[in-house]
Amino acid sequence: QIRAQLHKLVDAGLFAVGFWLAHWIRSDNPWLAVFGGTRTIRGFHDYAWLLLLIIPATPFLLEIQGFYNRSLRASRRRTAWQLCKACALSVVIVISALFLTKDELPRWVPFLFGVLSFVLVMVKEELVRLWLETKLGQAQFMKRFILLGTPEDTARLKAELARSASDEIEITAQLDLNATSVEQLVDLLHRSSANGVIL
Repeated sequence: QIRAQLHKLVDAGLFAVGFWLAHWIRSDNPWLAVFGGTRTIRGFHDYAWLLLLIIPATPFLLEIQGFYNRSLRASRRRTAWQLCKACALSVVIVISALFLTKDELPRWVPFLFGVLSFVLVMVKEELVRLWLETKLGQAQFMKRFILLGTPEDTARLKAELARSASDEIEITAQLDLNATSVEQLVDLLHRSSANGVIL
């Protein structure tokens, strides 16, 4: 839960940075006005109120796309598709807010906001993926469990975990419930640094 909340906070910040960068790029490149809009645009402070929508809305948009329910090593295609949909919805929210308030913002800014936010969050995801490849990253996020039960039950449960939880769970040992004492279990828990026991 703490990890998910941290990711949401970082992602909201990256979307906010993406909006600021979009405004900066458009204001610093008046030639983009050839595609529509005026050569000069108002300062960022006139549009900063949109951050009050962007910051709380973007983690929610990512959440409903299942972005935070992925495996830590989910495919890049799945990650990009979920993020793309959330970015598109965030652009719709910005444009809708401008329409409802009858405010004006050059059309390039919302477009660049979506593109830049996508790039920033994908770069963050790639950095996380690279970190997970290190031993420190694996030790930080991998959950270790001991399976306790009959040989048939532990074998079945291990197969089910392999299909569902995949790379975020490591089975450190499989113990026969009828042949393992409490002392042996406690000793193994200490030696293997397991997070828990699954019966």
